[in-house]
Amino acid sequence: MEEAALTWIAIADRVMYSDDSAGMRGMRGYEHALDIYTELHNKEKEAGVLKLFGDRLFVQGKLDQSEDELLKALDIYKTIGYKKLHYTYDLLAGVSAKKGNFNKALYYSLEMIKSVQASGDTSRHIFYIAG
Repeated sequence: MEEAALTWIAIADRVMYSDDSAGMRGMRGYEHALDIYTELHNKEKEAGVLKLFGDRLFVQGKLDQSEDELLKALDIYKTIGYKKLHYTYDLLAGVSAKKGNFNKALYYSLEMIKSVQASGDTSRHIFYIAG
């Protein structure tokens, strides 16, 4: 079943930006993958798909939906003790800034920095800093 979820994600990633109808099919691909990971009780992968879903919604300008999915992912990540929360905080900071909520964007940016420091993740990613 893991292979099926990965296939759905790959399909979704490929069709997301084609046009509106393809984008909707892509979203359904993420939903199928999410269903599989939920059935497998794989919380980390479930949260990962929610984060992907939230990211794609952000790109589509669906800010409220994006924030909802990202907050679900963050909640799951925290529940399972996942350490690299900064990737999710980064997206939440971007969504909040785009929505004009700069206090929230700053909060998420600060949480992102704390998470980078706490996790020791030294990968070279550029994060959104509200400002």
